[in-house]
Amino acid sequence: MPIVFADTLPEGCPPEGASLIASDLDVFRLVEANPPSETDFISYWHLYPRKRESYIRKPGECVSRALSVYDTFENCQNIQRLPTMKDKVICKVTVNNEAGVIMEKGQNGHICWWLAQDFDPIENSEVVE
Repeated sequence: MPIVFADTLPEGCPPEGASLIASDLDVFRLVEANPPSETDFISYWHLYPRKRESYIRKPGECVSRALSVYDTFENCQNIQRLPTMKDKVICKVTVNNEAGVIMEKGQNGHICWWLAQDFDPIENSEVVE
């Protein structure tokens, strides 16, 4: 049965190389506050519609529609040190095979996550910092 994503994705998205989550996996995301809210799980594509033209060039619409998560608390903490991220808190999200599709991107533990429509990330989250 095909995954129904929370967002309408362009053709070819998620890209080749993305995969279903095989078993429960803890990933880490920067969020605005404790507890996390729905707006903490909205892609840049929807948060910043005025920037879409630049997103199409880099990193691309597909990646801009994904949520950024990290493979470890420490890797997420490294991103939190950036000036634009310093006021955010780290949230652990436990994802599973019903959560959508993921793809590792880059060398800093960054993971693109295309959220499934029926998965509630808030219900599966806890702030860990």
